[in-house]
Amino acid sequence: MEFGGSTYTQRYDDKNENQITIPALDFAYQKGPFELVGEGAYAFIETNDFAEDAGIADSMWGYYLEGRYHFMPSCLRSWAPKIFTENSTFTGVLRWDQVKTSELDATDGRIDYLRNRVTPGINYRYTEDTVFKFDYQINMEEKDLADRGNNAFVFSVATYF
Repeated sequence: MEFGGSTYTQRYDDKNENQITIPALDFAYQKGPFELVGEGAYAFIETNDFAEDAGIADSMWGYYLEGRYHFMPSCLRSWAPKIFTENSTFTGVLRWDQVKTSELDATDGRIDYLRNRVTPGINYRYTEDTVFKFDYQINMEEKDLADRGNNAFVFSVATYF
């Protein structure tokens, strides 16, 4: 089990009158091929008349939880040992994340936006440093009590990160 934390803070306006501070906590737990990771953050935002006129609200937050299962079918190693090596692995992934952002509107006051996402996916690592990811993002957004979905397939490749 691993735990971590971090904080970001900075003045964000031209006159250095408003500050944003974002503390975050994260964790990772692994037992055999199973893994559970997550992170959460909360933004504390100072606002004066200038910031409020620009529509900046005083807080936002977000978090995610992700379950992973690492595996490699032996038949693939037998079938193509140069592609599916001893260092290769597949990872089944299921992620839930939620973000709440806000803005100030001159007519309606504070408007909150809640965005939820469920992402099932599968990753293939040829080596520990190179991953091919295929995910399906199921997006659920709430704005003014109206749900909107904009689901998407996502394919990505990363190496040496």
